[in-house]
Amino acid sequence: MSDAAPEAAQSNSTGLFSWRAAIILVLVGVASFASLVVLNAFAPEFEDRDQAGLHAYSKSALGYNAAVELLQRLDRDVEISRESWRLDDYGWDGTLVLTPANGRDADELAEVNFDRDNPVLLILPKRYGWRDRQNPRHQQRVFEQNIAEPRSLVNEISDTLGVRRTSPPSSASWFGSTRDIEINDIVQVISSGNIEPILTIEEGTLFGRLQGTDTYILSDPELANTHGLSHIENVKLWIDIVDEVTGGGDVKLIFDTTLHGFETSRSLLRLLFEPPFLGATLAAFVTALLLGWAAFVRFGTPPELAPPVATGRKSLIESTTGLFDATSREATLSSEYGDLSERMLLEELGYPPDLPKDAREAILAKAIKKTRNTEHREHLPDPDHVTNRVSLMAFARAYHDLKEDLSDGRE
Repeated sequence: MSDAAPEAAQSNSTGLFSWRAAIILVLVGVASFASLVVLNAFAPEFEDRDQAGLHAYSKSALGYNAAVELLQRLDRDVEISRESWRLDDYGWDGTLVLTPANGRDADELAEVNFDRDNPVLLILPKRYGWRDRQNPRHQQRVFEQNIAEPRSLVNEISDTLGVRRTSPPSSASWFGSTRDIEINDIVQVISSGNIEPILTIEEGTLFGRLQGTDTYILSDPELANTHGLSHIENVKLWIDIVDEVTGGGDVKLIFDTTLHGFETSRSLLRLLFEPPFLGATLAAFVTALLLGWAAFVRFGTPPELAPPVATGRKSLIESTTGLFDATSREATLSSEYGDLSERMLLEELGYPPDLPKDAREAILAKAIKKTRNTEHREHLPDPDHVTNRVSLMAFARAYHDLKEDLSDGRE
């Protein structure tokens, strides 16, 4: 029974998968979980931002991505921002470009800090469009905004500014010099208020600076949006506008998109995968992976627990010998061991093992005389000479040698 137990335990410890398959499953699981966490943290970054609208990501007719790409091709330092902190920060280096879509952005525009170290360029809206359901990157139809929309925006900066619309001109004045201009249908100008004109027409100012500030206003968006920059005359004016706002130097131009809902969401999960926390995150991940590997290699499949009480012939023998060893009573086993050995010898010689003791001794004495080693052994080992475990071992060895001699005598 005890011999069958290890085999059963060995068969039960065999897993459903080999260790190679288990390692592959663990690695696939770890990689999948890590990918899920990272993608969940940076999911907003993978969204398609090229949606029709009045923002710097949009490539539609009313969008400003063409203005951004044009400046980048001219090796200008341009950035599209999704950080709302740039709206009220005082010290960062860069010219802020604001492109509100309508009067509903007036409340957010009121939160912008215009008293800053670097200029701000505000581009007023003039039209809006319906996004094409089949292709959300394009506008299906474009409409003229109510004049109250741009007025509500400039009133957040200065309540003296007035906005009006008139027939489009064929030219405009840039610091007194005549410049060609291409605007369709209707032109939007600042008609009154504390504005220092830079680009003007007879009806008002297309581009100017708010007096006593570094806040610039571009009243007509066709000098900066995709539709307007399809004309080379407007491209030249847009480059001059940028140079005027930035001072003609290598000042970064920051196009804000938080007014259009593209604000970057800050979360603890995302911070874990960005410097300076990225190193600590990778170290923790590798440590967890090594601990899991160590646990897998060290422990493996848990073995079956041994029964509380051992059973079987082997356990019975071990417990009995342990009892005699603990009490130092091994010598008392000599008489029973000699009797058992004599019976086994008789059975080996072909006699029945249950003969009386006198008959056994006579038969064995006669058999001893016939052996070749009679000069060394004339009688059976005497159990009375056994006094300790050492003499017991000699007693047992004598019976073993006698058995071999009797076997040789039979041959």
